[in-house]
Amino acid sequence: MGIDRRLASSAGHVRRMAAHSKAIQGESQALLAEARAAVDDVRGAVVENPWGAALAAMGLGYVLGGGLFTRTTARLLCLGARAVLLPAMEDRLSRALSETME
Repeated sequence: MGIDRRLASSAGHVRRMAAHSKAIQGESQALLAEARAAVDDVRGAVVENPWGAALAAMGLGYVLGGGLFTRTTARLLCLGARAVLLPAMEDRLSRALSETME
C-alpha cells in the first residue's frame, strides 16, 4: 500500500513537471521569436545606415567599457560645448552690438 501511494504521488509530480516544461517551452519559443524579430530590426537599421550603426556601436562600447566618467569624456564634452556655444555666443554678441550701434 505504501508503494502504491508513492507511485501515485510520483506520477502526479511527473505530470506537473511535464505541464511546467510545456509551459516553459512555449514561453521560450515566444521569446525566441521576439529575439529574432529584434535581430531583423537591427539588421535593417544597419543596412539602412551603416555609419550610424558603427558610431552607435562605438559609443555603446565606450560607455560599457567604463569610459563615461573619464578625463577624456570631460575633455570631449568641453570641446563639443565650445564648438556649439562659441558660435552661438558670437552671433548673439554681434546682434547686440549691431542693435546698439543703430
